[in-house]
Amino acid sequence: MDEKRCIIAISHSNYLHRNAGTEKCMREIANLLNCNGIHYLQIFSFEDNSRLNKLCNMNGKVGINFDKKFVGIYSYEGILQVMKKIKEKQHVEYIGVHIHNLLNHDYDKLLNFINKIDLPIILWLHDYTSVCPESPILLKNKKNCCKNFGRNSNICKGCCYEARALVSQHAIKEFYSNIDKKIERIIAPSESVMRNIVVSYPNWKNRIYIRGHLILGHKGKINSMGTPLRIAYVGGKFEHKGISEWNTLIEEFSDSPYYRFYYLGASNMNTSNITDVFVDASIQGDTAMSDAALKNKIDVAFLWSKCQETYSYTYYEMRSIGAKILTYFDSGNIAQCVKRENSGLIFDNIQDLVDLMKNPENFRKSIEKCGNEYWMNYRPNDEIDLLIPHNSSDCNLLCDTEQSYIHRYCVLSVIHQGCNWVKEHRERRRLDANKNGKTY
Repeated sequence: MDEKRCIIAISHSNYLHRNAGTEKCMREIANLLNCNGIHYLQIFSFEDNSRLNKLCNMNGKVGINFDKKFVGIYSYEGILQVMKKIKEKQHVEYIGVHIHNLLNHDYDKLLNFINKIDLPIILWLHDYTSVCPESPILLKNKKNCCKNFGRNSNICKGCCYEARALVSQHAIKEFYSNIDKKIERIIAPSESVMRNIVVSYPNWKNRIYIRGHLILGHKGKINSMGTPLRIAYVGGKFEHKGISEWNTLIEEFSDSPYYRFYYLGASNMNTSNITDVFVDASIQGDTAMSDAALKNKIDVAFLWSKCQETYSYTYYEMRSIGAKILTYFDSGNIAQCVKRENSGLIFDNIQDLVDLMKNPENFRKSIEKCGNEYWMNYRPNDEIDLLIPHNSSDCNLLCDTEQSYIHRYCVLSVIHQGCNWVKEHRERRRLDANKNGKTY
């Protein structure tokens, strides 16, 4: 029987259930590979604040998914046996490794696993974990982006992560040094992250390929904006995404007849001054955010990231419905795109935006002066060549494993599945309630 190929993907969360950019990208990659007859085996770690970590120490344990099915929780030492069993049952040939994120992984045990399977590696740049594992978005003291791509110890001084960063930065750089000969190529979603990462890893420069997560469709003309202007905060309620600055706008303008405020995401603003629209791409599909923005006729998107965004799905989702963008000058790829496409306004601080919005006529004129064209649609990038290692060979070392018994953490596996089921059930109830104009 012919063997089907399989890619091994290493990351920091269960991509089947988490609603974030890295996981969304992984779902798109898995779907693309599956459509081309290639299986996807994910190995993921567990976050420090996960429910399982509250029950027991999850160090040294990983979760495994095969395509869209959760296999279970195992030790690093058990991964090879799981792979061997899948190989025998599914008749697969392991051809390469994708590394998406190393957060919360045991570097020594993971390195031992990678050396044993001896497969070519494709590295993905979703954030800056490779620069500082303590703060993958490089927020100094959890407030402002330090942009310390060169790991300057003087910049680290006074940071709440300083002591741990001295250890973890060295450890992750050593990890990448140990696997460097196996790294065939590195995929960056934007020029912004490519420029930043080579400051820390100059030896990667000639192996980096830019591959955006989305392919943009044809252009259209923006119609006139509504009255009042509909302004939306899009995505997670996090400090580094600008939630404090958003709250400043709400405090200042919530009663203004010239503006109407919306929240699009899986959290909840819990205020009568904001229309909450529940959005979760992991259960509603990849176009959930743009569909919600279009349905609610959003004119302006507030994307105030205070970190160096490496891509930002929300930018492209909002642009696909013609929304103009309000962003912070240091928001990475968002600011780069706004500047390049003249798709919105860039501010040095929130007070500048507040001052402009105090004059609704001038604010509207400023927004209307931005470019009148936008990408009317998009689709996941279906370019597959960069995703397949060119120097792949079968993982022969699997045959050398002698242990016949595979230890599966059964109770932890059941709890993990149960938590995800409860989360999905709760979010579907929120979605149904939202459709009926209710809250849940």
